[in-house]
Amino acid sequence: MRKAAKILFIAAAFCLPGCPLEHDIEYVAEIQSDTHWKAQVNEETISGFGNEFLQIPPRGPDYQLPVCITVRKQSNSGYLRARVAADGVSVLGSRDGDWVFTSADSGWVTACSKE
Repeated sequence: MRKAAKILFIAAAFCLPGCPLEHDIEYVAEIQSDTHWKAQVNEETISGFGNEFLQIPPRGPDYQLPVCITVRKQSNSGYLRARVAADGVSVLGSRDGDWVFTSADSGWVTACSKE
């Protein structure tokens, strides 16, 4: 019992100054595509082609989970898939969202982190 308490104390001593709070976690959108696309991230529209990682700007301590993006293909052919993931290692557990996919003409997807 004393050994477990000692280990917990040591872990807390190292973690407290550097452990991220929930609102400090940064998110990244991962897009995979073989065509042109447009992504809506917060209030910003970003255009791109092919595979891309987009940094999602932190929104401060009052943001709500999940963190989401919407991506739309700019063509009838090709595919598009996307997900939102926590950037880096989180001691709070995985916040990586699931991949969402479309190959529909001018199709779109909304990808979100886990709550």
